[in-house]
Amino acid sequence: AEPEAPVVVHYEDQALNDWQSVFQLTSGALPSPSVPTYMDGSIGNVYVLASGASFYERCFAPGSIDLAFCATAMHWLTDVPCGVP
Repeated sequence: AEPEAPVVVHYEDQALNDWQSVFQLTSGALPSPSVPTYMDGSIGNVYVLASGASFYERCFAPGSIDLAFCATAMHWLTDVPCGVP
């Protein structure tokens, strides 16, 4: 990996989400943890984006994602997609 490669952090949620909290936190207007994070600007070359798109809509261009992480999407699904061991 390239140590100086730019990183894009993209928040995606429903359009009616409380986006003000996200923008205030990522711009440094709300207190953040005592450890350096991209949210307080101490880690450079990080770009924060937000998208008010549906969970079922595409919000990235094809071929533009190297790594994706989703922490809370499971509670929106109406059916369990498969058994979890």
